[in-house]
Amino acid sequence: MAWLALVAGWLLLSGGRAATDPQPPESTVSGLDPNPAPPSPSASDEPGPNAGGAIADASPSWVLPLGVMAMLALFGAGGWLWLRRRAASPTAPLVAPPWTAQVSATGSDVAAGRLAALDVTVSIATGRGEQVTTAALRVRRTDAYSGLDALRQPPSGTALSVAFASSPVPERLWLEVALGTAWPCWEALLWSGVVDGTHLRPAVVRHVRSSRPARQVSRDGAAGPWPIATVAATAGDERQAAYAWEPSLRAGRVALTPVAAEAVRAGLPLPGIRLVHVTAQPVETPQGLFFEVAGGDRLQVQESLESLSSDRGTLFDASQLAHAFPEATCLLLQPPRRPALDLTPAGRETCACLRVVAAALAEQGVPLVIVMPPLDGELAAHIVRLLGRRILHLRGGALDPHEFTIRVREVVLGHAQRLLPRDAAIELALQVTVYAL
Repeated sequence: MAWLALVAGWLLLSGGRAATDPQPPESTVSGLDPNPAPPSPSASDEPGPNAGGAIADASPSWVLPLGVMAMLALFGAGGWLWLRRRAASPTAPLVAPPWTAQVSATGSDVAAGRLAALDVTVSIATGRGEQVTTAALRVRRTDAYSGLDALRQPPSGTALSVAFASSPVPERLWLEVALGTAWPCWEALLWSGVVDGTHLRPAVVRHVRSSRPARQVSRDGAAGPWPIATVAATAGDERQAAYAWEPSLRAGRVALTPVAAEAVRAGLPLPGIRLVHVTAQPVETPQGLFFEVAGGDRLQVQESLESLSSDRGTLFDASQLAHAFPEATCLLLQPPRRPALDLTPAGRETCACLRVVAAALAEQGVPLVIVMPPLDGELAAHIVRLLGRRILHLRGGALDPHEFTIRVREVVLGHAQRLLPRDAAIELALQVTVYAL
């Protein structure tokens, strides 16, 4: 703005000199005129452009600088406002309040296994609390395990996504479920149907009403590495987990401790662990859902409840996992790695079982539970490293679950769409599930 002031000052000075310096008359020499002219009339008697003599000649010298100054002032003010708006836009983004959805069971699960059907009512509201839609649905496991096309078959399969058609698609959404309504892939049913690059809106984070107080994040020893326990089904899965956490180990952000499944099954508390990474296959038994670590072949041929009870040393469930790690505030549940990236009915069933286990852990007060779909080794390691880079936020209780969900979906979709058909890649990304309290 200094150069504007200099230009304005110069114009003022030049205009002032033009107005004050008198010009001598051309027809007079030494004050003598042989033919004197009659006296000119006064300025008030003769209107026109030449009236007023020196006064009329001085007016344009002031009008021009004032006009230039006004134009410069307008241009300067406009430029200043544009620069201010451009500088403020990236540092102060507007985040719309997240939408909410609630799933309420209206009936019971009519059967166990693949023939089950779930009758529910789903209500969706905007971030301002305005009700958008309420839909009654029946979700059948045969559809849920068949793929995205079968699950989103109109009209019932798209009854939730049409709620975003008449308004801008929300970026974030909180979904409240219960233990009995946790197994369907609500993320796929709530997907708007639009793919924006590798972004699938809205980003859904589940919430379960806890039957126990939520565990508080302990900040003791915040300067040291964060203690993490890995529980793996096989030695190969254990090595894969160590490989995934290796960058965080080298950076000094975490300290890794392998824990045997027998210790979890024994029910002995292991204090001090803040994050638990479980890599195991969930199995559905007459006594509930368990993680299978070893002895699966023997378990399949022994059908009586007595033999199942005697062999349960190789299995552990969500309650035993929560009891073994009483100070854990984050659990990462991952099925065993796949030799190649794919999505099968068995993989969808695995994700459904893991969603139920995760809901049980959230119900017992674990603040953050993450469910990964079946992935190949490299992609699974990449997701673990995404979490490792957010350890400082996680240990302080400042991790944004929606932001993490968005980022994981983008990574999975970006990798999967190069190897799988489009619908399969989208469904694999939507199988990522996050529970937060």
